[in-house]
Amino acid sequence: MGLSIYYHGNLRDPDATEALITDAIDICHEIGWRYFPIHRSEIMPVKGLFITPDGSESIDLTFLTNGQLYNAVHVVFTRHPEQEIVNEEKHRWISTKTGYAGSDTHMAIIKFFRYLNQKYFSEFELKDDSLYWESNDAENCRHRFGESIESIEMINKTRGLMGQELVEEYPDDEDEDDPESISDDMEELLMRRGGYSFTPNRELLEEIEKRESIGIQKTMSSVVLRQLYTMGMNEKDKRQVEFFFYADHQDKANNLAIALSRLGYAVEKSEPSASKRKNLFLVSGSTTEIKMDSNHISEWTIRMCELAHHEGCTFDGWGTFSK
Repeated sequence: MGLSIYYHGNLRDPDATEALITDAIDICHEIGWRYFPIHRSEIMPVKGLFITPDGSESIDLTFLTNGQLYNAVHVVFTRHPEQEIVNEEKHRWISTKTGYAGSDTHMAIIKFFRYLNQKYFSEFELKDDSLYWESNDAENCRHRFGESIESIEMINKTRGLMGQELVEEYPDDEDEDDPESISDDMEELLMRRGGYSFTPNRELLEEIEKRESIGIQKTMSSVVLRQLYTMGMNEKDKRQVEFFFYADHQDKANNLAIALSRLGYAVEKSEPSASKRKNLFLVSGSTTEIKMDSNHISEWTIRMCELAHHEGCTFDGWGTFSK
């Protein structure tokens, strides 16, 4: 997995660099993360730590004298560090790939940064490919790491359409009280140190969720269309399309069904699904005839994703039969 985090920031007090380093080292000792100290010198412009959680690239906590986080890789990993020039703007962003560490370690890293941010930084920005930094949603984080039932079902759907071998193993249900969880251990450790507060950026999350849903479904639609064309369907053909939505509440399912009916579609609703998607209501049905070319299907897919987003539901794709 290529999931990463990207971050930059400035300390509230540049003189607090030593306190942050001591704090971080204590946390590393308790949680079991390896670290390597970086000492400032005539040729080394930064002071701090490289921290390496199991399975992850190193977390770079190195600071200039003014308290700015600084990506010192260009100085550390070179034969002639004395020739390197500090460029605060060019090297202010730091990235760390966490994808191979797994979701549990990734969430521990995010909690670690939340704690440091609140305690030491006047300015701090972090972008998280898993969106756990923005949302604190552990289930969604596991999904983005490919560790959830839903993510495996999506993989299997794509592989099935392309005639590839399916993933057979499903993850076990997570035990929130699992004593082996690094994320839980980090949470407990940080609470003893004063903890941290968190407020999700809901507007950003909703926009990202809608954009990603559209992207996924457009890709899936292209796969379905190619499969149908190989079965003899022509892009000039018009067909009724079968659609599938999921809702986590009866009222949402009802509102979606009403909106779809207003488009002239035949709609059916079911009780919470008996599949691995627990407690979800299925809303399915069929459209009026749609021209089966990529432009019309793409536009229709976007419309369904936006309708699902508006009603608080999830569009789960479509299908039809080749005559």
